[in-house]
Amino acid sequence: VEEQFYLALPLGVLLAYGLARLLRVHVGRTLLFVTLGLGIASLWGAMTLAGPSPEAAYYLPLTPAFEFLIGVLLALVVAKVKLPTLARALMGLVGGALCAWVLIDPMPTEGYPNYWALIPCAGAALMIWAGTGGKTMITHFLAFPLFVWLGLVSYGWYLWHWPLLVMGESLNLSTPPL
Repeated sequence: VEEQFYLALPLGVLLAYGLARLLRVHVGRTLLFVTLGLGIASLWGAMTLAGPSPEAAYYLPLTPAFEFLIGVLLALVVAKVKLPTLARALMGLVGGALCAWVLIDPMPTEGYPNYWALIPCAGAALMIWAGTGGKTMITHFLAFPLFVWLGLVSYGWYLWHWPLLVMGESLNLSTPPL
């Protein structure tokens, strides 16, 4: 994900900008359509590889890219589409419900990423969009100090969890306990 964000996204934006200039079309629309096309291709690739080669679907950088590209699409759309508070409030509640559903009833892990990943991605996108342009019920909920603290430390945990698990495995000569 970091490589997609720091390397591929700027390169993709530059390529879409160059394409838009070459074709003399609107840059924003070009970015939107390129992102949408890449997202659909990525999802198709993930769904195609999920059954016969789940490891490839999981580890290849292009197959889970649709999850990241949903955020890019969201940024492009939110910049142009302003929604009323009630619509954003409903979106936030639906997004929160989708994320809660995935926590309560986890998605299948076989063949991941697949279309199942659209559920938490859509939930997160709806909650993010709900938080633009003013406070809503979901933004008040997510502003709870425990959630803010978890948000502040979660990226560090994400970066360090795998090296710690590998070191624990090598010290124990087995998979570390939960």
